[in-house]
Amino acid sequence: MVDKAEAQTRLDPETGGLFMIDASRGFMKDGLKNRLRAQDIHKIVDCFTRATELPGYARWVPLAEIERNDYNLNLPRYIDSQTREDRQDIAAHLQGGIPTEDVEALTDYWDVCPTLRDSLFVPNRPGYLDQAPNLLGDKASSPPSTVIPSSPPSSPTCRPTSPTGARAGPRTSRPSRPASIPRN
Repeated sequence: MVDKAEAQTRLDPETGGLFMIDASRGFMKDGLKNRLRAQDIHKIVDCFTRATELPGYARWVPLAEIERNDYNLNLPRYIDSQTREDRQDIAAHLQGGIPTEDVEALTDYWDVCPTLRDSLFVPNRPGYLDQAPNLLGDKASSPPSTVIPSSPPSSPTCRPTSPTGARAGPRTSRPSRPASIPRN
């Protein structure tokens, strides 16, 4: 959408530009069509009328940047709406512990409750924390003993079943009919 109202005020290269909104994720699938929900329309209108910049959604793009991109108005050039990948810390998975940088990323909580972080976590090794033992109770002192078998048991009662619940594989013998059922 291009807003032409007061366009003259945006012509100044230092202060002018375009307000871009990438609302490509705000919709509901309806058969072959995508339909905007009331909440999506409300977010678009609110963001536009207030010129609120939201990371990954809306941004004021200066004309100089648009010019550098040869006036290409393709939204991904200006607004990165990709979801961030959930990074995994392999050392934390293998050696235990919670990465300190993951805990520090929750600064909004630590700002509201300054003592909460120290009561929830204790140091493990450099760069890693553990959950405070007083939160775990008696379970913290003894690790769970889990035995993982190297191969499944080879019992005839543990044969795989088909999706219908019947045992898979060929039958070796036909089951006998109970004596109480008469033959026809």
